[in-house]
Amino acid sequence: MLNAQVDAWNRADLDGFMEGYASSEHLVFMTPEGSTRGHAETLARYRRSYDRPDRFGVLTFDALEFSALDGDTAVVDGRWRLRRAADAPAGRFLLVVRRLPEGWRVVSDYTVSDP
Repeated sequence: MLNAQVDAWNRADLDGFMEGYASSEHLVFMTPEGSTRGHAETLARYRRSYDRPDRFGVLTFDALEFSALDGDTAVVDGRWRLRRAADAPAGRFLLVVRRLPEGWRVVSDYTVSDP
């Protein structure tokens, strides 16, 4: 699921990237700037920030650590990096992922940028 998200992001395919998130009004996406609830609100937030292909850049995830909470729920801790023409933002994320009928999906995402 994470690899599919990276592939979609690197094609500037926001709808494909969002397939990694639970299609639910209970999805939580948090950053230090605020939080959103639900798939539609999270997608709208991404669309505001990434409204042009050049804003996407090349995404990578690394330093991934997975901790199973039970057979259907896990926590993923990792780093994200974007490589763009004008900058190279990076940061950390903590995801709660759950096995749903459609596969593993993010149900909670806390993402921060490096200072």
